[in-house]
Amino acid sequence: MATKSKVLTRISEILDDLNAEKLSLIDFDELRELLKMNCEESESEKVGLVELATLRDDYTARIGGMLKAIAAVDRKAGSIEDSLELIDKTQTMNAASLVSCYRRTTARFRDCFPASFGLLRERSSGRHSGIEPNDYK
Repeated sequence: MATKSKVLTRISEILDDLNAEKLSLIDFDELRELLKMNCEESESEKVGLVELATLRDDYTARIGGMLKAIAAVDRKAGSIEDSLELIDKTQTMNAASLVSCYRRTTARFRDCFPASFGLLRERSSGRHSGIEPNDYK
């Protein structure tokens, strides 16, 4: 099976033949096959783009939710504005930047909310079984 670039190159050559009125040089069976392969690849690319959009939307929503939660508990001045600015930037990030931003945001979220990830341990020894805050500093 020909690669997409070879198919497009060959279609371009056939178009040149059409423009030069070299109809006798055109193999219409080949042209039909090339166009069929191009259509099939285009459909596959459309499905891939829909899948990519779904993943991108999920990542941006997760990042946005975590940043909003972090901003709600952060006492630093300007943290809400910084979070909103980063949320806006996620819309234009490429895939590598989006994944990197997700990882950083997840780490920050875990630092802000350790109990939601089961990171706080209960002390089983001693007289009380409560949480010891000094274990997490």
